[in-house]
Amino acid sequence: MSLKGKTVFITGGSRGIGAATAQALGAAGAHVVLTARTAKGLETVEESIHDSGGSATIAPLDLTDGDSIGRLANAVAGRWDALDLLVLNAAMLGSLTPVPHIDPKELGRVMTLNVSAQATMIAAFDTMLRASSDARVIGLTSSVGRTPRAYWGAY
Repeated sequence: MSLKGKTVFITGGSRGIGAATAQALGAAGAHVVLTARTAKGLETVEESIHDSGGSATIAPLDLTDGDSIGRLANAVAGRWDALDLLVLNAAMLGSLTPVPHIDPKELGRVMTLNVSAQATMIAAFDTMLRASSDARVIGLTSSVGRTPRAYWGAY
């Protein structure tokens, strides 16, 4: 899939795997739209993409905020006709603790970001993805789904 002229969207794009993915896709010619909670981290990644000759747009927000995803999708749809690639990278580990000690509020936040927000992103961007001639959705995860670890119950 050639990325020249394609629009891609990456959640959790301010650091780690999300930032590296954004930089690689930007270097390959895609316009990268990034979101994460930390504006400073997003600005750093955006600058890196621009410095390498790519183009990027940042949208700082917390995906656990109920209405934020719909507002974000509307804003993106107002600027671009189609979305060619949606990379669902944002996730939260939560506190490492035995399951009986998991804080219910924290568990709710982890589940909202790691599960509910992912489904909401797909639904919110469905129309834009369908407008692409060759759209893709990539959901990143870790090996913990196959090989559980002690104290990682919330994740």
